[in-house]
Amino acid sequence: KPEHFGFITGKYSIRFRTLSDFAEQTETVAVFAVHICRSGAWTPPWLDDRFYSFADGLGIPYETVNCPERAWNPARISFSEQVNFWMA
Repeated sequence: KPEHFGFITGKYSIRFRTLSDFAEQTETVAVFAVHICRSGAWTPPWLDDRFYSFADGLGIPYETVNCPERAWNPARISFSEQVNFWMA
């Protein structure tokens, strides 16, 4: 929600768009970049395949930056590795 970003919006002129903003737009909007984030703390490792399928399904070129692959097999990893997976 926009109110969650007050620490940024108070410093910079940022306008959060809604889907209705785009529906009402009569001119073409050029989009140069889209940032998609997979946070290990928010996303369980067993859903990584769905994340990558989503990114691949966009059908546009993309670059993966600092997003390590996590092979989730809880029967074969230590507790410290589990914690690391959650934070990667």
